[in-house]
Amino acid sequence: MPGVPAASSEQTCAAKAMTAPVVSPRITARLERRIPAEIRHRELLFAAAAGLVFLLDQVSKNLVVVYLWPLGSIRLAGPLHLTYVENRGAAFGMLQNQTLFFVVVGLVVVAGLALSYRYLPTASPLLNLCLGLQLGGALGNLVDRLRQGYVVDFVDLVWWPVFNVADTAIVVGVCVMAYYLVRGQRPTRAVHHA
Repeated sequence: MPGVPAASSEQTCAAKAMTAPVVSPRITARLERRIPAEIRHRELLFAAAAGLVFLLDQVSKNLVVVYLWPLGSIRLAGPLHLTYVENRGAAFGMLQNQTLFFVVVGLVVVAGLALSYRYLPTASPLLNLCLGLQLGGALGNLVDRLRQGYVVDFVDLVWWPVFNVADTAIVVGVCVMAYYLVRGQRPTRAVHHA
């Protein structure tokens, strides 16, 4: 427009800033609140362990159903066999055909693990890994029970009940966590003054 001076780039930026939408202080406070890196890593370790165990468990069970079910059992090496088993009970064949009971117990365990994780904000990476292993295993077996009414087991050591990836993750997670908790609560030695 003739006679009107062109706006400088500083004036243009200032005008844009004045016309930008106003963000409420509440939203600004939320945006400024940052999650410490330690908590992000803890959550990532927990979720990655649970997700990886769940994925490995479900994939291995699907492969067993497709390829091992028609064969029943194959020997790999020494006492190690792969044997297709539909486990409708608990460990060692106890409480057969109690699917509703195991679904309820599975839901309680999953909720308990999720809650215990949330209330351990300063837990070590090892403890977070153990909780993730347990959660992934519990979810793997729970999904089987909900989907088909039984858990597919396939690792057979002949001298031990047949088990699966989820069972292994749960046992390893519980054992390492128990060791961690016992080791972490050792009584301190008394210092004797002469």
